[in-house]
Amino acid sequence: MENKKKEYHIHIHYTVQEDTIDEIVPVTEKQYREYRHLEWNEARQRERDSRCMVPTKTGRLKRCIADCSKCDKFRSGTPLSMEKMKEDGMDTPNQNADIEEALMYKELLSALTDALDELDPDKRAIAQAIMDGKKNKDAAEDLGYAAASTYNYQKRQLLASLRERLEKYR
Repeated sequence: MENKKKEYHIHIHYTVQEDTIDEIVPVTEKQYREYRHLEWNEARQRERDSRCMVPTKTGRLKRCIADCSKCDKFRSGTPLSMEKMKEDGMDTPNQNADIEEALMYKELLSALTDALDELDPDKRAIAQAIMDGKKNKDAAEDLGYAAASTYNYQKRQLLASLRERLEKYR
């Protein structure tokens, strides 16, 4: 009987100048295990992360070790499925939503937040009163303005400066 020693190989893919080279290199078992160790660890971690957490008898949580293919629970690490979401009665994203419009809106909110952060305390108090939906007379009293007309003037100035600063988002 002949003892056949197992051969180990590593697939190497690299580019030299404009040439792409794929090689299968023979290595020792030790070299193979060291090379693949990190990849195996990452695969095990992804598997652990995708498993459900189930309560123990003491009330603590532990990772489920049951067969996931037979489980009726939704695994937290699995990709979301529109069909699964609908079956579970969850709201599904609007398929007709305009992504460009959503991104522009997000950018506008970010610019508005930056603009509000740069305001002096008096202007910021006026902006807060506007966001709170306060009436002009009540806001003027709360902010210590002698006349509501002064508050209205300051409010118009603030809104005009914000409108000018955010003009490119229209």
